[in-house]
Amino acid sequence: MIDNRIKQAINNYIDVQREYNNVGMFSKQINKNVIRLLYSNHIRVFYEKGIIEQNGRTIATITKRYASRKKNGCYKELKPIINYI
Repeated sequence: MIDNRIKQAINNYIDVQREYNNVGMFSKQINKNVIRLLYSNHIRVFYEKGIIEQNGRTIATITKRYASRKKNGCYKELKPIINYI
């Protein structure tokens, strides 16, 4: 079972990646404690592939969502859905 702190860390990490895809630069910063927590629990987030792994085993999938209307010439990425296995 995944701890609540780890889920919050994963959500924080994914929010930063989403902002980077929308804006094109890191407007939000990843907290060092988040990186340390994910690294100490052997969790890797592959945002482009849409999976989250722990010790080489898939523990969650990421379903990306996009806005239905263009804003500033592109479709904004909405908050993704994380399905824990």
